[in-house]
Amino acid sequence: HVQNASAKLRAEAVRLTERRRKRRGRAQGLENMQIQTLDHVKERIVANKYKLFDFWTARDESGHWHITPSAWREGMALYVGEDFPWEWVQESLEVVEPENGLVSYTRFLQRFRVAQVGEEET
Repeated sequence: HVQNASAKLRAEAVRLTERRRKRRGRAQGLENMQIQTLDHVKERIVANKYKLFDFWTARDESGHWHITPSAWREGMALYVGEDFPWEWVQESLEVVEPENGLVSYTRFLQRFRVAQVGEEET
């Protein structure tokens, strides 16, 4: 009986190890997808920087270069693409200022520009 129980424990340990490995693989795949999504978003921001600025300026009611998070998402959906999870992107890029709950769109746009890296433009 002891041998049988030991074999069952080994088999269960193998199953658990395999399950953990699969979970890690899925988590790594998700992380890679998130990185690729953010990279694509950043490229589209650079390509549409002036359109985003004009859009957000028109919605800047205070004239202090700040907009609501929903106005930020609206501009991003319009000029970067509707198919992105904008609330997640907003959180990932930390665009909302915790002090006032608004987005400094000029500060946000300054974060993104064309840069030469090696022989490839990014």
